[in-house]
Amino acid sequence: MKRKVIPWKYFPMRIPWGEPVVLYLLLKIHDAPGWLWGVAGTITVLGFVVWGLHIATTQASEPWIKEDE
Repeated sequence: MKRKVIPWKYFPMRIPWGEPVVLYLLLKIHDAPGWLWGVAGTITVLGFVVWGLHIATTQASEPWIKEDE
């Protein structure tokens, strides 16, 4: 099912890099155990997969042009 959304070119950043960087820094600063690195990495990868699926299943439309349906 495709939804109509504002095109990605109107947003300042296309890939969500901020959250993984902050997560990495927090884990590094607090000297996290290996299992926590694995959990955090898995959640981060799943987040990128969900983001990719979101990009693939949306249909961009021009926000200022009215389209007839």
